[in-house]
Amino acid sequence: MSVQVLMRDENYRPRGFLIASKVEMMRRLNRPDTFIVNVSAESAQQATRLREGWGLVVQDGDFKVSGVITQFFRTAKDNNLEVEVTCTSELVFLGDRLTYPDPAHEETQQQAARWKERGACETVIKNLVTKNLGSEALESRRVPGFAVAPSQGRGGDASVDTRLKNLLDVVEPLATAGGLRMSVQFQPGALTFDTIPTRNLSRRVRLSWVSGEVIGWEMTDRAPSVTAVIVGGQGEGVDRRLDSRQRLDSWRRRIEIFKDRRDTDDAGSLEKTANEELDKGISERIMKVTVQESETRKFGVAFDVGDTITLDVAPNVTPYDSRVVEAKIMWSENTRTVELTAGALDLTLSQERIERLRREIAQLATV
Repeated sequence: MSVQVLMRDENYRPRGFLIASKVEMMRRLNRPDTFIVNVSAESAQQATRLREGWGLVVQDGDFKVSGVITQFFRTAKDNNLEVEVTCTSELVFLGDRLTYPDPAHEETQQQAARWKERGACETVIKNLVTKNLGSEALESRRVPGFAVAPSQGRGGDASVDTRLKNLLDVVEPLATAGGLRMSVQFQPGALTFDTIPTRNLSRRVRLSWVSGEVIGWEMTDRAPSVTAVIVGGQGEGVDRRLDSRQRLDSWRRRIEIFKDRRDTDDAGSLEKTANEELDKGISERIMKVTVQESETRKFGVAFDVGDTITLDVAPNVTPYDSRVVEAKIMWSENTRTVELTAGALDLTLSQERIERLRREIAQLATV
């Protein structure tokens, strides 16, 4: 196969290569990538050197993804050892942390109720990462060898107001709204976190059935889950301040939810909250495309998740521009297959349950 698999230890030092019989990867916008490596029989013994805290680096030409090992699976059949290794990219380290109100002090010595910051989106994100797991974090919370690239002030304006929330959940919507793709790059001995501007490549990258680059597709149009938001500010009962925003579309439904913001009466904050909820519930088109790559249209080199490309999937479907949000890549024997998801992601059953739970919790705060 064209793909190489490098072992690295807990200090990010290279520890030799593995031969893989198959590699499957899911690459997502501003979420950790995941990949599974099926080790070939001739490298199975070499794979026994892997330890907890180690990782793997998958590289195919200029496309490289590294990850920390999250699961080993070993089995023996007819005295032949089979090894399967599951990894998650080091962006998961952000998901391991909470946003401390006062990151400079231990939990028992917090001197602020909330962490608040306003500024360039890239700067806001990198400050949160630096102070909660990077070089300015408490030693007990610091990830060794984890550096944060200097901010260039990209991504427009952003603000954050957080307290003990999951760090990745806080910065993900900021990055996506700011047109930034978060990544953690491996170099021998170190990891570097950065935010890279996504690109509009609709004129340069056109995947078409005519040229044979689109060999399969499926499309789903999903109705909105929210089109009207009622926000509750301060006060109780009849004296409580209520505000609302709506955003009707071609589905012609008014779908109402309530959002609790009893911590503020500021009109701008209430409007911002309403718009954020409306953004979460917009109608969406999900396009999945199986791609036959060419040298000039190779995923991970010519374009990546977060980039906007043109999809021309069939003679009876109007070509349109859409952002790539997920890619499934599989290397097997001497072939590489790519399936792209553009526009939006399918909701899993767990995500649907979470959405229902979120609405039920909101109802408890309507007093």
